[in-house]
Amino acid sequence: ATREAVRELLVVEAEQVEHGGGVKGGTVYGATDEFGFRAQENPVHVHDLHATMLHLLGFDHEKLTYRFAGRDFRLTDVHGRVIPEVIA
Repeated sequence: ATREAVRELLVVEAEQVEHGGGVKGGTVYGATDEFGFRAQENPVHVHDLHATMLHLLGFDHEKLTYRFAGRDFRLTDVHGRVIPEVIA
């Protein structure tokens, strides 16, 4: 795809973003050990974090892809789930 086609796609996607979505204020999701090294409660993978952020921006993380080496990849790989407990 040309840069102009990508730019047009991004404009269309940006127009579809819902306004007012956000994370619950003051929310603490999970806990770590006393050193902050490992998650002890509600561990979240980086793919889950990405899926949740994309959801808040109005994107479907399962459909958002980028092409690399002739293959479409997802930012959240084949994993990733939206974390509904942190969404307002």
